[in-house]
Amino acid sequence: MSWQTLLVEKPAKLSLKQGQLNCLSDTGECLTLPVEELHSVVLESHQGQISTALLSHLQSQGVVVYTCDEKHLPNGLLIPFHQHSRQLQVAQSQIEASQPLKKRLWQHLVQNKILNQADCLARCNSQDSHLLETLAEEVQSGDKGNREAQAAKLYWPRLFGSGFRRFSQTHWTSSALNYGYAILRGAMARSVVANGLLPCFGLNHQSQLNAFNLVDDLIEPFRPLVDETIYQLVQEAELKDRKDSSVELPRSVKHQLVLLTQKNCTLDTEVMPISLGCQRLSESLVRALREKESTALKKVTF
Repeated sequence: MSWQTLLVEKPAKLSLKQGQLNCLSDTGECLTLPVEELHSVVLESHQGQISTALLSHLQSQGVVVYTCDEKHLPNGLLIPFHQHSRQLQVAQSQIEASQPLKKRLWQHLVQNKILNQADCLARCNSQDSHLLETLAEEVQSGDKGNREAQAAKLYWPRLFGSGFRRFSQTHWTSSALNYGYAILRGAMARSVVANGLLPCFGLNHQSQLNAFNLVDDLIEPFRPLVDETIYQLVQEAELKDRKDSSVELPRSVKHQLVLLTQKNCTLDTEVMPISLGCQRLSESLVRALREKESTALKKVTF
């Protein structure tokens, strides 16, 4: 099973050599990795080079490739496609899914996310996790009452303080959250495609400008794990007062975030790495669409 993540932070040449990834740094150091052991590659350095032969081989092996912007935050994603033996059958069941079924599936995902947010607050010593548990019980089909947004208003100030704003451009925490979410997004995109699903057709997300609407639906229950990881990093002395998002994220933070997919999660009662959890959740969605039964969608906990 693939599990390693390669983070390319410095100038290097990546190529395919005898079926393996060959990474030659500008200092002459050489690293060779079996491609079948790779889950993802993060290309952070803008001075790096990668051969098309390697890119093609990475895709044939189901390896996710991320590109990064000038702030070293993931901004692009390369994933394989047409890897499922029954691509048309799965895609048809997805496209033909009724609106009531999609609304019930979204209800399940929102409830799961809010309950995981409540668990995150409880583990981070908040006394108000019960408020989120109550909101989770009130989520209706399609989240008609928008309990997800109400939960967010309770959740973020209790996790990061009253002054925190999720989309603030002046706090490094938002950048760290975005980095972690992007890593999860890539892992889920890989799993969605591997199961024959079309990532552009979402359950709730329907943006015509988003090629990964379904991916953004399915990662919702996983987001609180990123939040808790960042919370723990904020508590560390050397990071506690860091507020300038123009300063690059510390290497130690990025290293922990690229390894998120190796952390454990539980799907229903089975414990597994998040990389496999994304795969199993996607599989359960295929089953739910085929059987037209929202209860087939598995529950994610940490």
